Amino acid sequence: MKINFIPNWNGHLFLQNYKDNSITKLFNELEHENKNLVKITQNNFEETNTEIEKEFENSLNEFQLSVTGDHSNSYPLIKAFSKANGNEFKLVIFDAHPDVEVGTDVVSHEDYLRFLIDESLVKPENVYLFGIRTFSRTEYQYLVDKKVNFMSITDVLQNSVKVKEILESLEGTIYTTTDIDVLDPDVAPGTYYREYCGLYLDELFEYLSIIIPKSKSADFSEFYSEKDDEFETTKTNALKL
Repeated sequence: MKINFIPNWNGHLFLQNYKDNSITKLFNELEHENKNLVKITQNNFEETNTEIEKEFENSLNEFQLSVTGDHSNSYPLIKAFSKANGNEFKLVIFDAHPDVEVGTDVVSHEDYLRFLIDESLVKPENVYLFGIRTFSRTEYQYLVDKKVNFMSITDVLQNSVKVKEILESLEGTIYTTTDIDVLDPDVAPGTYYREYCGLYLDELFEYLSIIIPKSKSADFSEFYSEKDDEFETTKTNALKL
């Protein structure tokens, strides 16, 4: 397994000029024989996306885990994955937000999934989104219109058996992306957009233990150390993840 650490926040609405020490901190502390810190170009979205795509394409024959800054980094990763595997793959997402806001010219962490669907890089009916708890009316309507499979945090907490049944039923080529804000701030305060009433760590572990062994690649995003607590709870849990 290869782990790429991508210290890029170009797609965040407020952190484009953030000099990363969050993802770099994880890179420095995680011991792994095949890890790589990807060099990114600050404030150059197009060039950085190209760099991320190339890095992914360099290791297509092995499972890759990408640990990234803002969730927009999933766009070039999944774009490269789609190019290599076709757009029939299943996309499994754990996130507090659906990230399908009305897009601008530049992909951001608020609309990366909308871009992927609108550019036919993934089929909406093959997207499975779990744990959302904050979204706009526009985003809700988009999910319904496109027939995206989604379960709010209320649905997930009320019927964890159904979540596991869905994950166990998925077959074929799978990509999994996890935003740390799907977790409750009690166990992951170190993220920019905290959303309360989230999953606990053992719950997320249980779901990931089902889907990750079946996934061809995965990514993990949005750890922001500046909002972590004095005990570095989020960093500790991010390293566990």
